[in-house]
Amino acid sequence: MLSSVVYKSNLFKLYTTRNLPYSKVMKSLIIVGSPPSETSFCIKLSEQLKHLRGVNGEVQLINIFDNQWHLSPYFHNNDEVVNKLKNLIDASDRVIFVHPLWWGGMPGALKNLIDLVLTPGYAFSYRSNSTRMFGLLPEGLMKGKSAEVWITGDTPGWLYRVIGMPFLRIWKYSVLVFCGFKTETLRYIGGLKNLSKEEKSIILESIV
Repeated sequence: MLSSVVYKSNLFKLYTTRNLPYSKVMKSLIIVGSPPSETSFCIKLSEQLKHLRGVNGEVQLINIFDNQWHLSPYFHNNDEVVNKLKNLIDASDRVIFVHPLWWGGMPGALKNLIDLVLTPGYAFSYRSNSTRMFGLLPEGLMKGKSAEVWITGDTPGWLYRVIGMPFLRIWKYSVLVFCGFKTETLRYIGGLKNLSKEEKSIILESIV
């Protein structure tokens, strides 16, 4: 009973098309946007996803808060890291983003990655003959790749649900759809501040 109550009250699933098991071996890239910490639920979630997605495929996990993935917000001396990130995305069938909710959105370091890596000519391209939304949307160059987004936070999911989960919609329409990703999963796991270690463990065990 505890598992059902905790899982349903704290996790709001906006959108999912994923059916397990997968029919092919998939290469997944997990991009974590959370400061490393042994007690971080977000970090534990990313490790759980690495384990689960590795059952039927290959998985690489990176945390953009690690120094080797640091990107300057002023666009200086980023070429080496940007090229490495693009190569990792190119080699992946699925990209999974995992981050905590800060001030109603993604952490600045992850937003910085989106700005510097998913750029025109790489992630999308405006073309005169585009048929997307009567030519209003660019061609998504990430077509053929899928994506998952997992967000954690202390605010209960029901409260954000009342206002329409704006941060999930931004991810879906302004990033994933815009760039051509097929959206597999968009999820927010909230109310974590008031949960015990046991309850958090139950949520992690319920993830698929």
